[in-house]
Amino acid sequence: MFYIYELGSKQRSTIAQTITQDFMPNFDAYTWWSDEPYRIPPLAFTVDREKVLLDCYRWPGGIELCSEKLIAIYKQFQVHMDISPVSIYYSDNHEEIFGKYQAFRPLNFLDGLDSEKTEYARYRSPVRTPDFTKPRKLVMSKAILSDPPALFRLKEHRSLIIVHTLLKEAIDKNGITGINFIPLEEFILELSGFEVIRDS
Repeated sequence: MFYIYELGSKQRSTIAQTITQDFMPNFDAYTWWSDEPYRIPPLAFTVDREKVLLDCYRWPGGIELCSEKLIAIYKQFQVHMDISPVSIYYSDNHEEIFGKYQAFRPLNFLDGLDSEKTEYARYRSPVRTPDFTKPRKLVMSKAILSDPPALFRLKEHRSLIIVHTLLKEAIDKNGITGINFIPLEEFILELSGFEVIRDS
């Protein structure tokens, strides 16, 4: 019924070759990952003319760049989101590709996990103390299963985007590129650079 929405490493940076100088000083990462209203700063990227553009990219700061085609599907499913136009230029002559992409920020943050059935793990980092606990094998709560949203982020782990089967099928049917889907029951959360101390 649910899938983890994931972008592969090759899809994260193909388009994000340069970025406007006035963006970084104004970027509030804390608010970006929250459900608070946030005006997305103007973004501009360049792309190689020879590359085939995908429908979805993720800039390393966590910003999703989505094609108008993908945004239209999100609107059809009434996804709660912030969107803002993104300027894309060809790198050889700075010709702008008009209306191609929007910066996409999901705003639907939910307490979505069944705390009794979800498997948790304790993690340790060489540069962070004390140890901390995060969900590792996810099981959705009865409230989510009884009234499933099309797309949401977990309050328990805000970097994860959860997608309902119906939205996933619509994305596949429309030939959207740049997104991978992992069935929720097959997904195990791995935190790069952190040691798993024990499962709990």
